[in-house]
Amino acid sequence: MEEVYYNDYELLYLIRQKNDMAFALLMKKYEEIAIMLMKKYSRTYKIGISEDDYLQMARIKLLQSINEYREDQEASFYHYFCNVFHNLLIDLYRHSLREKHIVSLDSCIQEEEGSYCLLDIMEKPNESFYVSYEFQHRVNSRKETLSSLEKRILDLRALGYTYQQIADTLHIKAKKVDNTLQKIRKDKEGAEKA
Repeated sequence: MEEVYYNDYELLYLIRQKNDMAFALLMKKYEEIAIMLMKKYSRTYKIGISEDDYLQMARIKLLQSINEYREDQEASFYHYFCNVFHNLLIDLYRHSLREKHIVSLDSCIQEEEGSYCLLDIMEKPNESFYVSYEFQHRVNSRKETLSSLEKRILDLRALGYTYQQIADTLHIKAKKVDNTLQKIRKDKEGAEKA
């Protein structure tokens, strides 16, 4: 019995007509091509994944190539698939390079006094930061109701100025600064209860 040979374009046409035999033939043909490409590029790109994973990715890229390839393109299907697969290998290689430089928080530092894990010695997020951020957000939303003097006093206080420094900067008495901040606090507490 004579074996029938189909070129890529005929197989693509049959696949688009829902022919399973054509799909199996194209998969078998390009699986061999993918293995050849894998062996060629594995010398250049050290990615560190198994042959089965390569084949699985090649199948996925083949399906993608079948769906996205247009006959009116300049490239043949073979070159189109090789280009898609080559780009995948380059992406995997770049990703593996990035992962090599990532510092694991679980890694330990050995010293004479003992060993320390990075996760243990890293600063924990300060709870007061979240509280002050939340407070600042509320203050900003209520700032619209404050007078210009009250806004300036509040801004200077948020910058860490003391009552006396604020008074000297704004040319008012320290008692006025204290009274203004007390008024703002009362308004804040009243708004929170409501």
